[in-house]
Amino acid sequence: MNKLADAEKIAQGRARWLCMDCQVDTYQNEQYYMLWYRVWRSIHYKIDGMLCLDCAEKRLGRELTGADFSKARVNQGQAKVCAALAMRLNRVA
Repeated sequence: MNKLADAEKIAQGRARWLCMDCQVDTYQNEQYYMLWYRVWRSIHYKIDGMLCLDCAEKRLGRELTGADFSKARVNQGQAKVCAALAMRLNRVA
């Protein structure tokens, strides 16, 4: 494989982490999380895709609370390195 093909593959891999609305890199800013299916589907029609926390709240029309996040391990793990996620996980409706 040539260098151009390698670079394109890397770019495609990184693109999956970009917020669909504002294009912020959710991997780099540690904002990857899992919402309950019903919450996610209320703000996005597909299963896949990424939204930063701010854009998810904009689409939802309210602040995210702990009740919006699934019990997936990624949420607790990421909350240790992402203060914005930790704040939302601890927020009560």
